[in-house]
Amino acid sequence: MRKKNLFKKLIAAAGAMAMALTLMVPMGVSAAPAPTMDSTTPVNLIIEKHKTTSENSNQESTGEKLDGVSGDALAGVEFTIVKVAEIDANSYEVKYKLTEDGATMFSSLGESEGAEVTGTELREALEASSNDLSTIKNCENEISGTTAANGKVVFSSNNALPSGCEDSTLVEMTTGRGIYLVVETAWPAIVTDRSAPFLVSLPMTSKANNGKWIYDVYAYPKNSTEDFKIDKNITSVGDSSGNISEDESKAEASIGDVITYQVPVTAVIPDGGLKKLGIKDTMSAGLTFVQKGSSVSSSDVDVYKGNTTKDEKVDANSYTVSVENNVLKVSFTDTYIGTLNQNAEKDKTPDFLFVYKAKLNENAVAGSVTTGNSVKLVYKYTNYPDKEIEFGTDIDTTIYNWGIDITKQSDTNETLDNVTFELYKGNADGIVGDALKFRQIDGGTNDGVYYLDDTAGDSTLTTSNGGKLVIHGLASGTYYLKETKTNDGYVLLKDPVKIVIRPDDNYDGKTTATIGNSESSVNSDKNARFAVTVVNNKGFDLPQTGAAGTALFAVAGMAIAAVAGGLLFFLRRSSKK
Repeated sequence: MRKKNLFKKLIAAAGAMAMALTLMVPMGVSAAPAPTMDSTTPVNLIIEKHKTTSENSNQESTGEKLDGVSGDALAGVEFTIVKVAEIDANSYEVKYKLTEDGATMFSSLGESEGAEVTGTELREALEASSNDLSTIKNCENEISGTTAANGKVVFSSNNALPSGCEDSTLVEMTTGRGIYLVVETAWPAIVTDRSAPFLVSLPMTSKANNGKWIYDVYAYPKNSTEDFKIDKNITSVGDSSGNISEDESKAEASIGDVITYQVPVTAVIPDGGLKKLGIKDTMSAGLTFVQKGSSVSSSDVDVYKGNTTKDEKVDANSYTVSVENNVLKVSFTDTYIGTLNQNAEKDKTPDFLFVYKAKLNENAVAGSVTTGNSVKLVYKYTNYPDKEIEFGTDIDTTIYNWGIDITKQSDTNETLDNVTFELYKGNADGIVGDALKFRQIDGGTNDGVYYLDDTAGDSTLTTSNGGKLVIHGLASGTYYLKETKTNDGYVLLKDPVKIVIRPDDNYDGKTTATIGNSESSVNSDKNARFAVTVVNNKGFDLPQTGAAGTALFAVAGMAIAAVAGGLLFFLRRSSKK
């Protein structure tokens, strides 16, 4: 009964099409002899699909080619045709004789194969048909074809594309001339109302050209369509909603910060219903999905009805959540999808809002600006239950973080290993709070490379062989690099090095850092580490008591005594003379 109502609804919804298609079957009686039908000319049925809008839904179809048909071409629509009657047009009266398939499809006529019927009787039988016309697939001589990217499929008796139909789908039609039933048997998910089944005569007589036979018959059945929509927004980082771009696609974070994402979705319930619906977020290695317990569950993601508000929360039992290889999947249950299908008459385009969190981890590429994660809408629809479709392109978000690349050396350009530092967060007036805590990458296998870890880290940062120290995973702000221990014979820095990282507005260009009294810039789409060279000077050490210093004074005293003795000798000799 439900299928009957659906079919009747489709017929009613396509009233304008039905009026046009009335012209596509010759009338049973002519006032004048019908023009002679050429039995050697091949016949072609060219079906051209366009999306229906309020502006283009009433264009008239006459069987002849129309120029400038409005509405975007619609690919992926399958049509199935079957010949239901033969044509006898060799007399004043055009006659139709039911085929075996015609008698089956139009059982309401109560006629068997070979019975003569009129065009009016065929139309009335179509409208009154009690069959689910998808049974056309069970006919003896049914033929199917799917529209190409240009929206066209051509059924041809000579298996050749007519002029102007290049790049169209070509389907060989071996059954030749006759009256054909055309049924749309599969369609993309964006279709909310499929086109109504119709009858077409191949060939057919021209309304505008004194009944001349048309051998290339064009049909323009249309669908009511809606588009899927999906987006992804960053709504907060840590406890703050600041430092997020105006369009909510970009933000900055330190390693360890938790990022809240919102994914608004507009789904489409197609004619025939959905089979599957959900989202798939492919996260980068630098993001870790945040779960509340020891294993992932549906309570780790909040789903709301409506894509702009959180007024109506969907029960967590209505969807499942899984994470594998850093891919998050949220899928509605069959029961909930069944409810959506049942409510499709009232709401063909339901809205949803998915909310979940991820943490920026140590695998975020050091100093890099992008996390590379993207989200897509995943669905199946009833006509193709085994074909999973993903919707959404380039729907990703970007998390910015920066780093400091330190080289420690002497005033003679020698590199200094094992020099220790601490890094503090501060403001323009100085240090605020305790030293930040860090861990080395891979637990210490990469000496001198550190990332933020306020829970299990240590505040001491040590230069590696070659005097290198790399700190990454920092948000923008003011930092103070304080030297805590240097090599023997060198003097510690008197003051911490002040480092101020300033990204440009909306994170669209360069990021600038003031390091001491100088400035440095990096491109925000490249390895965003700021180079810092820290120089230690050698000290002036006093000599030890009784050591080389005393001997030096003794030698000097002996030299002075020798000089004095010499002078005294010459003075006495001079006096005697």
